[in-house]
Amino acid sequence: MKTIRVIQSNLKRVITNPAFYACVLLTVILCFSATIYTDYTQKDYSIYSVFMEFSREDMLWYTDLSSYSALVHGSGSWLSLFIPILAAFTFIPLLCNERSSGAMRYLSFRVSKLSFGSGNYISALLVGGLAILCGFIVFAIAVYIMFPNISEYSEFDQEIYFQWLSYSYRFFDNFGFPYLVLLKLLEMFIYGMLSVIPALLLTSVLRNKYLIICIPFFFVYTISQIVIRFSYDALPPLLIALFNPSTPSRIFSSGSYTIWILVFYTALIICSYLFYIIMLNRRVDYGE
Repeated sequence: MKTIRVIQSNLKRVITNPAFYACVLLTVILCFSATIYTDYTQKDYSIYSVFMEFSREDMLWYTDLSSYSALVHGSGSWLSLFIPILAAFTFIPLLCNERSSGAMRYLSFRVSKLSFGSGNYISALLVGGLAILCGFIVFAIAVYIMFPNISEYSEFDQEIYFQWLSYSYRFFDNFGFPYLVLLKLLEMFIYGMLSVIPALLLTSVLRNKYLIICIPFFFVYTISQIVIRFSYDALPPLLIALFNPSTPSRIFSSGSYTIWILVFYTALIICSYLFYIIMLNRRVDYGE
């Protein structure tokens, strides 16, 4: 119960903080900046530029410009690069300010170290996931209105597109597009949760909130470049999928690797939780 009270208190503080809504807005902007189309001159078009420069008739020539394809493309590109900052920006500064003001010692005495640490850990994951999810929901509604539905394409194009979706998603034939959209939203929530973990772990060893927020950005970028470099070598595809920072945005379209990815991420959350709690309890200053 003490842990739940800590989570409730943290959620109330975050929801009333303008930083949360700034994160939602930035998520929407980054989703619209994702590349969705490349023409014969190798010119890239973002989702926003396609909407501004292409007519609806032009979009109907290419199924990758449908509303669902725009939804899928929006979770990559620039969002994958900046999501460690966005996910951490909602809660980590509040946690750092709490430490700087000395309030952390008082609060941890009221509920115990374990409850306080557990509440902060769960809160950080929930808030990071919610911020990214809310931004993506706004983006999803926008592209549904702005781009043509797959039903507007020719029957041949629809057949090819449905075959691809049936191959990528096991239960698509049973549940259709609502099932795919729900899976995508779940992926984005998980993506936000996982992206806040590096910054949260740094709060157990660092005090500077700017370093705490920025270091994960460079860490994720470095890992991404390493994955790109070794993806061309003879490494197991599963290993590449597990350590690719952008994999959370496509968990449920990873085929036979999906279960292994979910197990890996579950273990990552548990291990990071244990590390965070151990580091917090080893500090005689109650995390300050």
